[in-house]
Amino acid sequence: AVLEAERSRAEARYHADRSRAMYDAMEQESDMASSIARTERRLADARTGYLEASAELDVQRVEAQRVRRLVSQKMVDRGRLASVEARTASLQGRVEGSRSTLVLLERQLEASKERLSQTTEERVAELIAPRKREVDVIDARLRAMRSRKEGLVLRSPVSGHVATVHRQVGSVAGPDMPVATVIAPAEGRVVAAWLEGWESGVGELLGGNTRFQALRGG
Repeated sequence: AVLEAERSRAEARYHADRSRAMYDAMEQESDMASSIARTERRLADARTGYLEASAELDVQRVEAQRVRRLVSQKMVDRGRLASVEARTASLQGRVEGSRSTLVLLERQLEASKERLSQTTEERVAELIAPRKREVDVIDARLRAMRSRKEGLVLRSPVSGHVATVHRQVGSVAGPDMPVATVIAPAEGRVVAAWLEGWESGVGELLGGNTRFQALRGG
């Protein structure tokens, strides 16, 4: 009874959490849709910035080559070349940074879309998984308890009615002490049952295998 009450409480918590999880899952779905829209805008801006920086870098590289030729011809000083090369290096850094940002945003967008592709039920199942495991554990304990109780039941091999109960559960019985007397009127038999497996001494009547003996009635 204690375990069944615990199971009822756990199931009540499970259903309460499921209701909250359903609301949370729908909220998450709305938040993820907004997040995806923001990420797509950022990704579009990042692609534009990357393309612009790449184009500017190409122009600056061409300029650097031109200035190098002029320096070799002694038509401009090396200070001009140093300025152009510094500008080229700066643009190279911008391009590499833009490329890293693009990769990051693309991965983030892919993960968000994959997450959004889950059904509401799948997200709810994730949110309430701990409660579900709690109920499953209690159910397993209940099944084990019921299985043990089933092994404690004494069954008569004949139809009839119990005339006398000689031993109550929790009492002590010796190896040849009958547990109950069952009368089968149609066959004129009396059946006595006692626990099996005791060679000597006494044992507690807690269940286990039983042996029934048919006693001929008068």
